Amino acid sequence: FIRNLFFNGWHPVFPWMSFLIFGLFLSKLDLSRRVNQLRLLAFGTIGYLATTALSQSLILSTPDPDLSALFGTSPVPPMPFYICAGICAASFVIGSCLALEGTLKRIGVLQIFTPAGRQTLTLYMAHILIGMAVLDAFGLMGEQSEAAAVVAALLFSAASVMYTYLWNRKFKRGPLEALMRRTAG
Repeated sequence: FIRNLFFNGWHPVFPWMSFLIFGLFLSKLDLSRRVNQLRLLAFGTIGYLATTALSQSLILSTPDPDLSALFGTSPVPPMPFYICAGICAASFVIGSCLALEGTLKRIGVLQIFTPAGRQTLTLYMAHILIGMAVLDAFGLMGEQSEAAAVVAALLFSAASVMYTYLWNRKFKRGPLEALMRRTAG
């Protein structure tokens, strides 16, 4: 239990702590500055490509399959290359979103997606309690194809955007966000 909780479970403390620390680092940056957006894009792109290339070359050059697991980028177990690839991919996505913000605002798309960003706790819980329950009911949990996983993710994302857009027209916060605000002050 302790090993799974802290090191190699589904969401172990130590590997996931690196994402939290990177998020804290990002929170200290002035992300409205174009130079920081471009740095995130460059770091994300170059870092992700370098990490995955190095990971693959180390896996291919390691004869021991147990040892090659150390060099993988899959989330279970969450090894250093997974963490690095994840941080780089997140940097690319964040940099891209920030760089496109002005354009998306001008064409009116941003106002459709912004409410989803304000209900991340509600949507996170919904993806577990509703999204995964639906997949399980249809027997799609676990060994489904990548195409099925992408379709499920896109359907859930579209439903989430529609729900949060409609919810935001009547309420200021999402249901769990409002509960947290009421509870935590």
